[in-house]
Amino acid sequence: MTVEFMTVRGIVYAVQGASLSLKQGEVLGIVGESGCGKSVMVKSILRLHREKHTRYGGQILIEGRDVLRLTQKEMGIVRGTDAGMVFQDPMISLNPIIKIGEQIAETLRIRKSMSKRLAYDESLRLLRQVGITPPEDRYLQYPFELSGGMLQRVMIAMAIALRPKILIADEATTALDVTIQAEILALLKRLRAERGMSLIVVTHDFGVVAEMCDSVCVMYAGEIVESGSVERIFASPAHPYTKALIDSVPRPGTHGDKLSSIPGMPPDLLSVHTGCAFYPRCSVAEKCCETERPELHSAGGAHIVRCERPIWKK
Repeated sequence: MTVEFMTVRGIVYAVQGASLSLKQGEVLGIVGESGCGKSVMVKSILRLHREKHTRYGGQILIEGRDVLRLTQKEMGIVRGTDAGMVFQDPMISLNPIIKIGEQIAETLRIRKSMSKRLAYDESLRLLRQVGITPPEDRYLQYPFELSGGMLQRVMIAMAIALRPKILIADEATTALDVTIQAEILALLKRLRAERGMSLIVVTHDFGVVAEMCDSVCVMYAGEIVESGSVERIFASPAHPYTKALIDSVPRPGTHGDKLSSIPGMPPDLLSVHTGCAFYPRCSVAEKCCETERPELHSAGGAHIVRCERPIWKK
């Protein structure tokens, strides 16, 4: 997949040849720093960008059907039934002047042609399923009357209302404290098991990846630089960026020790980089990395890395 945005400053090459696959019932993590293209990539699955200013390339296949070839009317059916999305900030996603229950019921009435009574009953069931009680009272409340964790539960209820095959959680726990974050992650795991959904978890937190995911893709500068099973990536990271991200996670018992960090900043995506995008920040880079564009290589089995001189060869 490629995704490019037409802006007043020029073309932003937001996603550059990223490939991933998702099996039924699998939990896939997409991890990387802010601005690396994670959210752009997953929003492209549902074509949520302004199409007038967006240029897509490649294919986005859901059960063999290419999303990029569908009409807007057909995309309206895909959204919610094939894939649902939970966004980072529910206060922006929810209408502040409509009661939360009515926002869920509206989706059911429009998309499933339910009567008001059936939509009301189903909305209560969904609120109860995501742990919002008592649902009859919460149904009548406005978004500003609920906490951040409760609002995120409402967003999950809306996302699963049409029983999607794929649920995308785009930084869904980032703004929450650790206790509420753990509750939301546990809820997503339970819903995945109960409904047999596939799950895509977008995060910058390797702790969330370790807790939730079966496999993981590491993104940098619009590219997937490493992918594989969570166990393999944690045990034997092959790309210097992946290792740097894992090393930067604080460890228990490191009180007083200096935390590891990655120097520099991600590159500007207004231009296509010629060599390795991570070259200026890489601690093991060689001169040739500045001009050689790395290809994807196998690091054993399903473990893939975009590096000409991966860590295990150094």
